[in-house]
Amino acid sequence: MIGKLKGLFSSSLIFCLFLFIASLSEISAQGKIIGKVTDESTGEPLFGANVIILNTYMGAATDVDGDYIIVNVPVGVYSIQASMIGNKKVMKTNVIVSENRTTRVDFTLEEETSVLGEDVVVTAQRDILHKEVSSSQTIIGDQQIKEAAGVRTLSDFLSTQAAITNDKYLNIRGGLASETGTMVNGLTFVNQRSGKSESLIPTSAIEQVSVTSGGMNAEYGDFRSGIINVTAKTGSNDGYHGSFSFSRSGAHQKRFGKSITDPSINILRTHLDPDIAFIGPAEAAERG
Repeated sequence: MIGKLKGLFSSSLIFCLFLFIASLSEISAQGKIIGKVTDESTGEPLFGANVIILNTYMGAATDVDGDYIIVNVPVGVYSIQASMIGNKKVMKTNVIVSENRTTRVDFTLEEETSVLGEDVVVTAQRDILHKEVSSSQTIIGDQQIKEAAGVRTLSDFLSTQAAITNDKYLNIRGGLASETGTMVNGLTFVNQRSGKSESLIPTSAIEQVSVTSGGMNAEYGDFRSGIINVTAKTGSNDGYHGSFSFSRSGAHQKRFGKSITDPSINILRTHLDPDIAFIGPAEAAERG
């Protein structure tokens, strides 16, 4: 029991240290947004259109071919707006940015005929296939994790997914635990005592999880079965946020065997049993 508590404390300490280091290197948990802005009626590219990510300071202007690129975008879900003088503004919501992945968002702007501008709101479609990914990949957002019942750690949640088993350590597609890697904000999260990746990460601290199985690039080293890439949540300027959860079990005996107050248990018997108390356990064992 003491060994398990030490192991849990060690894992929690390592995770807290990794979160601290990861907070200093948020640049690793970023993606990229690209796209093209064209005229709705002619299909011609629009030069000089402004594309901004709402509620941030990030954005870009289109080039002569109507293309734009926004780099170093933190992982998350955004609303993106495209605008140009003489055209209606178009906003696309629910744009998902994943770590080290490219999200494409194209716009078509309608020519504005009235004096007062009108906004067009469109819900972006999720990318079904990332062209730069050669392996099987699943992206899981924080909302999907919140909706899962009875899970408190990443290990609990992922063990409910297909092809993932939890035998103290997570295994993907039947591979060895040492072949499954966990990364938090781009940093490898490994238990140095066992040489295996840890996944006891609170779900409340997770912004997005990317599970890659099979066919990984050489950058991941010996992790051949799969990679669990975790992006931790970051703070915001609109206030303090947090979560609290608790669980309880019904009343039951807290240990197995006889009651701790039973005089026949080994701890009390050496003091209360006259056949042992006056001569000691060693001599009582010799006498039989």
